[in-house]
Amino acid sequence: MKQLVINVKDNKLSFFLELIRNFDFITVEDNADWYSSLSVSQKQSIEKGLEDLRNGKTRTNAEVMDSVKTKIQSLKDR
Repeated sequence: MKQLVINVKDNKLSFFLELIRNFDFITVEDNADWYSSLSVSQKQSIEKGLEDLRNGKTRTNAEVMDSVKTKIQSLKDR
């Protein structure tokens, strides 16, 4: 068995990886922690979300959907 190692550090190559996963004779292993590939801004957004969650600053899906429906209706009524 031969092994080919490709270090992917760019999300643009994710299409290529998904394509070769479809070949039954190729095994793709993702050993990297995706978190390390995120930008500082993305990591800060995740941390803010976790902080909001810890502080109870959340909304249910039903609340969000009601808010969206209200917004859409107000735009239609213009």
